[in-house]
Amino acid sequence: MGEEQRQILEMLDQGKIDIDEAQRLLEALKEGEKKRFESHKSKEDRKNLHSILSNFNENMENLGPAISEGISHIGSVIGDALNNAFSNINMDYDIDFENLAPVTLEENKFSIEQDSHIFILNKPRKSHLSSSDLDLFYTEENDCKLEYDQDTDVSVYKKENNFYILWNTGNLKVFIPGAASKVKSKTLNGNIIVQKIKANIKAKTMNGDILLNGISGEFKASTMRGDVKINLNPDWNGDSKVNTMHGAINLNCSAKINANIECVTLNGNIDFDEQIGVMESKKMTPIQKKVLKLGSGEKSSNIKLKTMNGNIEIRETTDE
Repeated sequence: MGEEQRQILEMLDQGKIDIDEAQRLLEALKEGEKKRFESHKSKEDRKNLHSILSNFNENMENLGPAISEGISHIGSVIGDALNNAFSNINMDYDIDFENLAPVTLEENKFSIEQDSHIFILNKPRKSHLSSSDLDLFYTEENDCKLEYDQDTDVSVYKKENNFYILWNTGNLKVFIPGAASKVKSKTLNGNIIVQKIKANIKAKTMNGDILLNGISGEFKASTMRGDVKINLNPDWNGDSKVNTMHGAINLNCSAKINANIECVTLNGNIDFDEQIGVMESKKMTPIQKKVLKLGSGEKSSNIKLKTMNGNIEIRETTDE
């Protein structure tokens, strides 16, 4: 492995660059090797450079196992990462809590206005690192309803049409009415399940799986170490993104939706049902990139699926 390649992978492992940036740097590095090859006129030089390029490709083919070994320690340092996150938690949420008005709960419910934005944030105590799962459900009722354990502290705040739900430990269930247009959720150490929410969704966890089921609008899902599964409704539309550092991505959708699905994986495979659409492939070992085109192509939405050290699967669902 060349020094330049090693530096690029170290920056990727340290989080200084993402998979796309690493791919561009690796491609630029290989392009530079090709240009140097073309600039040499003598047959001997060309022969030597051909050997360099062959070694370059061979090294790139062997990078996958090396990267897998290099990032396998991530699980053992999750606890340290979480502890470090606690010290900057307010800055991480980017919320001015002092200017928020408290909301009084009646039977664990509160009313929201049309086009409200709901932020659901896990703010655990520093001494408590147990898993805090979050389940979000759609409700036909006009009020937002909360369900949680007796030992869980939950607070609700408001500013204009923005509502903030904070809980410390334990699991939380939130029933979201149709008046909400955006829902942003975040837990530091747990799974997130979203069931048939009509609003645009953003779900983020540092150490857990994410399930988005029955999604019709835009979504963003991100986890440091976990799998992400998305089941789209046939009427889905909207630009969306999924990122996981160490897990698989599974997308189930109708072949009739108009979408360009960009898949990027580092040290993983990309698999899809052949009848679902047309796939354009680009491989830059150990990074694979494929774009799947679904539907008529008119007014297409974009979905970006990115994983580090995991597989991506896209499966066709039948319209209901």
